Amino acid sequence: KAKELAKLQAKTHLVFPISLVVFAIMLWDIVATALPSLPRLPISMNVFNIVLMVLATVIFISVGKPFIDGVIRFARYRVANMDTLIGMGTLVAYVYGAVIVLFPSVRILLQLPETTYFDVVIVVIGFITLGKYLEARSRLKTGEAIEKLLGLQAKTATVWRNQMEIEIP
Repeated sequence: KAKELAKLQAKTHLVFPISLVVFAIMLWDIVATALPSLPRLPISMNVFNIVLMVLATVIFISVGKPFIDGVIRFARYRVANMDTLIGMGTLVAYVYGAVIVLFPSVRILLQLPETTYFDVVIVVIGFITLGKYLEARSRLKTGEAIEKLLGLQAKTATVWRNQMEIEIP
């Protein structure tokens, strides 16, 4: 369990700071769109989408592997869990964004908006990974606390038998 927790901690330390930065940029772009007095992002959306696609690819393949596995398990055995839901949502967002970025003629032909959802892929995987890490850490600490409580359990008991006190295990 400690090794599993260490792996989750490493994944969280990789993805969560990136998620926070991407989330802040997402919010800035939304607010800058609503309020013309705020400056827009200093990078073109085409370049920004490519950067986000690279980041989302790295995060999706490395940290998002359990979610991809959840989708594969669902396709094979028709058994779903939370990983399946997260995997389907992030996979659809990633594939849609990849089509928009890699095949602009398809976007134009189908009259789709230029919006990509790579930022959502990064943020969702980041926050879910943080949640899984916090859950695993609290589960490990709870298990340790229960073990300590069991250690406090009495090793022997004093009972009254045949009008005598005797100690038994």
